[in-house]
Parts: sequence; structure tokens; C-alpha cells
Amino acid sequence: MLEWERIQEQQLMQVLGDQRVKLEKEDSWVWKDKWSAVFAVKSAYKILNDDVHGIERELYGDFWGLKAQPSSQLTA
Repeated sequence: MLEWERIQEQQLMQVLGDQRVKLEKEDSWVWKDKWSAVFAVKSAYKILNDDVHGIERELYGDFWGLKAQPSSQLTA
């Protein structure tokens, strides 16, 4: 596991540790972003990218720059 992954894991565990289970409440998805309450891949990328530094940032950028196969080709 890379150092930035360990940091993200620790941050996630802090967020999850602060949550309380409510048995009588239906589950729901919540996107907690400073700029928007609406999830977008662009905002998720920005949040993740802001936490990466140095050589890891370069590798992270290279990874996100990879060309992916269109989903229409995957289901054909």
C-alpha cells in the first residue's frame, strides 16, 4: 500500500468512526463536497488530486490520463 493510500484509509476510518447507525432510518447516499452537493466525477477527481503530492501526484495524473474503453464496447 502506498503512503497516500494509507493516509486516505486513515481519513476514511475517521469519517466512518464518526457515524452512528440508525436502525429506523432508510439508507441513502450523501455526497459531502465543499463546492457542490451534487456528485460529479470531476469534483471527486479534484478532491482526490488535492490530497496527492510529489511523484505520487505525477503517477496519479498519469493513471487518470489513461484512455478507457467506452462502456458501449464492454456491453456489446
